[in-house]
Formats: sequence, structure tokens, C-alpha cells
Amino acid sequence: MIEFQADVSKTTLSTSYHVFKLISTHQVTQTLPTTPAGGNTTSLFWVAGRNEETEGVVMKFANYNTTNHEDTPVRVKVEGLKRGSKATLTLLTGKEGPFGFNEPTKNVVMEEKRVLKSGGNRTFDFVMPELSVALLDVESGRRNGGKKLR
Repeated sequence: MIEFQADVSKTTLSTSYHVFKLISTHQVTQTLPTTPAGGNTTSLFWVAGRNEETEGVVMKFANYNTTNHEDTPVRVKVEGLKRGSKATLTLLTGKEGPFGFNEPTKNVVMEEKRVLKSGGNRTFDFVMPELSVALLDVESGRRNGGKKLR
């Protein structure tokens, strides 16, 4: 995952390194049940869980092998969520499609972070390109009026 050389400036972080770093730094201590809400369930894979330490909900997504390389719309509803709740979306994509690779002076992994706000339907909506990984970190009840999400 990390290519080391005697010249430190030539150390290269692989695409797998970036994915592993994102996934491993947002731990889940309790898996939560999920139900697909229609849409694409053939190229989109996910897991949802609660982090008991932060009292937040974490969802991890991978999107690959889409039909005609199309983007995949994602709609997530978290039970017990209040309207206007916030979540941080971190999206990893590649600059050069499926054949891009990292070099010491060129990193093809793009990381985009943005804050999403749940709408009237109490869902978070976003789009994932083909061959992308995403992490949705829903704010804990502690930071959201002192009540836990259920």
C-alpha cells in the first residue's frame, strides 16, 4: 500500500492506501440493519453502523461496474433522524478512470468532503461516480440537541 524508496520524495501511496485510511479512521462498533430504497442495487455496496464512542452513525459505500459507466444516485434515510440533521460526506474518486495509478509526483485519488443536510423527507442525497468509495458520517445525537439517534 506504500512504496518506499531510499529517496523519501519518491514514496508513493497507493489507491488502496487512501481507501483503507478513510474506512479505518471511521470505525463501527455496532452494525445496523439496512434496506435498499429502490434505485441501483447491482453496483452499489454498503454497510451501516453506529460508533458507540461518538454516538454517530457511519455508512460506507463502494460503487463499481455500473451500467454504461453511469453515476449512481444514493438516498440514505437514518431512523430517528431529525429534519435538518447534518452529515459529512467524504467521496474518493479517480482523476484518470480505471487505469490511473499513483506515482511519487502524481496522486490520482481525489478526495472531496462536503456537509450534507437532511431534507424534509429526512434523507441525505448524493451521487457516486462509477469506481468510487464514499463515507457518510452522520452527526451524533450528542451534537444534535443532546438526544441519541435511534
